[in-house]
Amino acid sequence: MPPPFPPRQEVWLAHAKCLTQLSIELPPFRIVAKRASVVLDVLGKFSSMRSTQDLLKPIECSFEGVEHVAQGVGVTREVFTSLFDALKAEADSAAPGRVFDRAVDGDGGDPVYLPSTRASPQQCEAVGRVLLRLLLMGLPCPLKLAPSLVKSLACSEEELTIDDLAHWDAQLAAQLRGLAAASPLELAAMELSFTELEDPRRVDEPVAASNLRDFVKHKLEHALERSRTDQVTRLVYGFRAIPTLDCVLDLLGARGLDALLISSAVRVLDPLLVARSLEWRDWPVDSMVPALLTQCIMRLDQSRLRRFIRLTTSQNVWPTEGFTPPITIQRCPASEQLPVGSTCFHILRVPDYADPRSVESKLLMALDHVGEQDMGYV
Repeated sequence: MPPPFPPRQEVWLAHAKCLTQLSIELPPFRIVAKRASVVLDVLGKFSSMRSTQDLLKPIECSFEGVEHVAQGVGVTREVFTSLFDALKAEADSAAPGRVFDRAVDGDGGDPVYLPSTRASPQQCEAVGRVLLRLLLMGLPCPLKLAPSLVKSLACSEEELTIDDLAHWDAQLAAQLRGLAAASPLELAAMELSFTELEDPRRVDEPVAASNLRDFVKHKLEHALERSRTDQVTRLVYGFRAIPTLDCVLDLLGARGLDALLISSAVRVLDPLLVARSLEWRDWPVDSMVPALLTQCIMRLDQSRLRRFIRLTTSQNVWPTEGFTPPITIQRCPASEQLPVGSTCFHILRVPDYADPRSVESKLLMALDHVGEQDMGYV
């Protein structure tokens, strides 16, 4: 059994559940998106919201031109996953119109993201609303946000730290660590002084032991916030779009918000964890498929492992507490059809293949087309 949430997170979860239940009778907020323009379509719809009630309405998402896929929570999750996949792709390729920037030189692990200096305030506000919606739905953010941005979303009074910067720019963080530890004689030899980037009111003031902390603080703020003030401000404004939630978000704090929105997902997937978490339904003891399929999953690389999760749940990150309900492999009569995911219920329907070679080949074929015109979903 997973450990219970800390009390502050329990308060948020109870509050979010209550709001969701109270809003269930509202007319749905419908989003129809094209995969080729999912960022424009989804952020455009969130920008068009005119009241907090719109943000609380049940969301029904669908992809244009794919009427055969029934609307449901699985399709809604798939639209959000496609949105963040596109936002990530734009950031990773440094596309001119990107909404996010990728870490310059992070300290290892998954890269983190901050709002791009190129993003429009309207886009950032819409992204803030999307993040709030994810939090209300109990879904982790597919994009790993920089710790400094999480502090901003939480309106935390915690100061930015060199550790926060290390996630974004490890080289600059190392330089500032060295500077913070410098002796007065070493500082004098460096002949550093404040510039407009650090503090316009202290231009040309020499950096000494007495003002070193301020100098480092201003360097941190410029690298993580001031260079993108408008974008961060509007993103926070969108995230705080429901005033009645402010007190609960304040109670949650930066650590609680990170725990629910960022750290609630395992981003480097473990094939063994995935394989051991599967449930099998209606498989006879003499079928070779469960063992062969398990072996295939164990050999999947990170990209295909994410696609497997997406095929079955419409998400591409693994919740730290596992999926509820768990991913279930449902037996279907023998055929040569591809496996099909039922993402609303976390079910993968797999034929009881007669040819052992079909197990891996059919699964890989399905995985390699996940996200293309909803192939593999029902």
